[in-house]
Amino acid sequence: MGFDQYHEPPEELSPATRTFARLCASLTEEAEAIGWYEQRLAVESDREASAIMRDAQGEEFKHFCMDLEFLLRRTPLWREIAQGIPAGGERLARDRQPERSVAVSHLLREHAPITGESWARIDEEARERLTPALAARKLVDFSGPKGWQHSATNLGRTAAVKAPFDRVAGQQRRVLPLVEMRTPFAVWRAELADSDRGAEDTDLAGLDRAAHDLAAAENAAVFHGWKAAGIVGVAEASPHAGIALGKDCERYPRHVAMAIEQLLAAGIDGPYGLALGPNAHQLVLESSEHGGVLLLDHLRKILGGPLVWSPGVEGAVLISLRGGDFLFESGEDISVGYLSHDADAVQLYLEESFSFRVATPEAAVALTP
Repeated sequence: MGFDQYHEPPEELSPATRTFARLCASLTEEAEAIGWYEQRLAVESDREASAIMRDAQGEEFKHFCMDLEFLLRRTPLWREIAQGIPAGGERLARDRQPERSVAVSHLLREHAPITGESWARIDEEARERLTPALAARKLVDFSGPKGWQHSATNLGRTAAVKAPFDRVAGQQRRVLPLVEMRTPFAVWRAELADSDRGAEDTDLAGLDRAAHDLAAAENAAVFHGWKAAGIVGVAEASPHAGIALGKDCERYPRHVAMAIEQLLAAGIDGPYGLALGPNAHQLVLESSEHGGVLLLDHLRKILGGPLVWSPGVEGAVLISLRGGDFLFESGEDISVGYLSHDADAVQLYLEESFSFRVATPEAAVALTP
């Protein structure tokens, strides 16, 4: 039967649940294929045939990992549980905890009066709102997530410290501590009940606002810095003279070209990307140049890369996309957690941890408002 991955009538399941079930079925199929290849390799004596099958098995491993990563992102609690599994397989059965150990998740989602269906809807709404607004992640190098317990980024450097014995030298390794961001929001319990009944227009305005605020704060930290947290932003680190954008957006191509010239003169190759603050981005979208050419298309041709709507950015920042210049390390990726509830509403929050550092200050130019 073509649709036997469903154990309930498909028409009664939400689109999110059907997608989840499809990926679970795909994960199972990939695991079976890996097992088949393992058996075939065990009995195959032809080296050329074995090499082909080993390569094919490697592809199945990739697909299995892609399916698993999708499921982990959709269910952050699974990732929390997986990170608590010991690496030593011989201790796995002995260290297995009873079901109640799931409650140790720092997000405390298990204590919220929210069904699995509504959690899936909340997570999906958060993704939809965050994806277009997280501008920095589209332009800088992103690594992770490394988990909630990951606390610092290794800088690969040391500082001399006095040792407790005269003929001994001391060095202290330098690290960049991760910072945490959290923004609360509320969801009405009546809206959650309607969501469980199948309502498609659940009011999640509080989540929408929180997602925008968190994305804008992350963008601002990356591009303009966060002094209190020890983060130096891309724009403030740049040694190049800033270029004033102004309000005449027809001059934007000239300003962007001037910024690219500064990078080329410093030996910084492209392609380039442009983080454009909301006001400047709106002007670009609404404008066309002489001859009817869209300003947006013209700027993209000059850049050779993306022009990104960037809430939290003032003016614009042009950066090289060659890689290795701007490093964002995620501890816990943005997740939804539970705070409290009463008869009317559930108090939730969005939270993340990360570090950011500029490796090559010369690889960006600030375009001021």
